[in-house]
Amino acid sequence: MDDNTMNHDAINTESERTSKNVEGLGISEAMRSRVENVVEKKRRDGKPIGVKEKEPRMTAKMRCFASCVAQGMSAREAYVKAYDTSRMSDASVIAEANKLMRDPRISKLMEGVWEAVEQNIIDDAIATRRKIMGDLIKHADDDKARLSDRLKSLELMGRAIGMFTDKTETKTEVVDAEQLKRELDEHVDKFMSVRKAIH
Repeated sequence: MDDNTMNHDAINTESERTSKNVEGLGISEAMRSRVENVVEKKRRDGKPIGVKEKEPRMTAKMRCFASCVAQGMSAREAYVKAYDTSRMSDASVIAEANKLMRDPRISKLMEGVWEAVEQNIIDDAIATRRKIMGDLIKHADDDKARLSDRLKSLELMGRAIGMFTDKTETKTEVVDAEQLKRELDEHVDKFMSVRKAIH
């Protein structure tokens, strides 16, 4: 191989390497220019669209409040137990308690609690029904029991499954729109006269 051929091969190899680097740089430059040209859409408050904000964490007092509500306390009672209300009026306590009940963190936590409570109530009702029906069956089948007690047990079982439902007659009353307007006007007049008497 002569020097010219060797130099030519070296130049070709170097030019290939350079062209690959330039192409890579070209892609990088194209990407950079496109990224720079992207317009970020923003909400009215100036924050970018599609970016989720971290949800604020629940405080220990909020957890205490939710726990008290789950135990059956009213929202007001739970707020008094969880927070220092010594310098608050009763109206403020009620307002803050209601505000907390609407807080998404509390309502999300309470959803699970209500579902569990609801399921417990359903389970208790089913267990109670089974127990009562079992006892009624025993009384109805007991040959030593009085006939009246056995019949009463059968009657109660029949009512439980809807055999002896009382039929009620429903009466539908058709009301005219004009009559409704007159009644509404009368109620408004009464309300205004009472209001004037108070003031």
